[in-house]
Amino acid sequence: TYLQTLDLIQEGYTIEQIARKRQLSQNTINSHFMNLIKAEEIELRDVMPEERIRELEDYFDGYTENSLTPLKEQLGDKVTWEELKLYRASTIV
Repeated sequence: TYLQTLDLIQEGYTIEQIARKRQLSQNTINSHFMNLIKAEEIELRDVMPEERIRELEDYFDGYTENSLTPLKEQLGDKVTWEELKLYRASTIV
């Protein structure tokens, strides 16, 4: 459940450690992170460094599309899909 992931975040585990401990994929854990952010149980800074959040803020500045695909295509390897999705989840709250 998301609560197990939340407990591990609060204990300071990384996404890799949480995935290993819960025997789930990192994509699944990222999905948990997104849901926890939307539910206001955690903040983006709980799962992403402040510096990276500021970079994503710059990338999203002025971006108004609903789809993340154009932004990912524009940025290429500068960002991962997971980072884009997590950042977007944090702005919906």
